[in-house]
Amino acid sequence: MKKTFLRVAIILLVSLFVVTTVAWAGNGGGGGGGKGDGSGGGKDKPLELVSSTIKDGAKNVPLAGKFKLEFSKNVTFDSVRLDNQKAFSMVDKDGKAVDIKVVLPESTNDSEKNFVYIEASLKENQQYTLKIAKSLRSKSGDNLEKPIEISFSTIAASGTKGEKTEKSPKTSDNINDYMVVSLGLIIFLAYKGVKIYKEKIN
Repeated sequence: MKKTFLRVAIILLVSLFVVTTVAWAGNGGGGGGGKGDGSGGGKDKPLELVSSTIKDGAKNVPLAGKFKLEFSKNVTFDSVRLDNQKAFSMVDKDGKAVDIKVVLPESTNDSEKNFVYIEASLKENQQYTLKIAKSLRSKSGDNLEKPIEISFSTIAASGTKGEKTEKSPKTSDNINDYMVVSLGLIIFLAYKGVKIYKEKIN
């Protein structure tokens, strides 16, 4: 009877140890790593821009502006979602606001919880600046260390007035050169004709 009781007690202790270990690991190792809470990173680190399809100083950017931004933590969670949409803006070279659409994936989409998509209809051969306010916040409550600005210029459409203006002087110069050569040739032929005529008279 005592041996049976001892075996049961050992099995219960082992089971309790296994359950406690699994639960501790599922909570991010007791809070040491900060992973597993859905924030996308440790609470001791600031929110950062990891990558972007639009780079600062980029040129010849397509007019159908669609940009993908990846951050180091969850920025689509319900508690920060609405405020984060207001953290993005765009201005032209004169500082005038440009209409943009800020798209945040669904908060239940774990594969894209760190992403933000920006859409804008841009004008040709213009300079723009995409601004990300310091107020951008992750699920864990961390903000950007400082505001982010990404400046870029759009592609120039073919057949613009500027291009025609450059071509016109070249065409005009060619015509002028042709006229000078032709006039010189006429004068030369006229001189030869007069000389031959005089020789015949003499």
